[in-house]
Amino acid sequence: LHLAAEEGHDKTVELLLQHGANVHSLDLGGRNALHRTALNGHASTVQLLLDYGTDVHTRDFFEGTGLHVAACNGHDDTIRVLLAAGDDIQAKDDNGRSPL
Repeated sequence: LHLAAEEGHDKTVELLLQHGANVHSLDLGGRNALHRTALNGHASTVQLLLDYGTDVHTRDFFEGTGLHVAACNGHDDTIRVLLAAGDDIQAKDDNGRSPL
């Protein structure tokens, strides 16, 4: 799921989720699939993961959210999707940085 999400393969992500992939699973860095797809700016995949119940507030081992990742990489469309889903623009990572 994480690899398909990271690459923005919406059809594959949806197929995996329909067949029981855990939308809440974390990789070794504490990132969920939302973090991984936000990294590459795949806004439609972010929305798909949100539709399947991923937690927009999940933080990785550095206390970063998907919004931190999207903002750091300049993915405006992904930022809009995450903000509409309620991600916290004031959330601070372990270095005290917000997505702003």
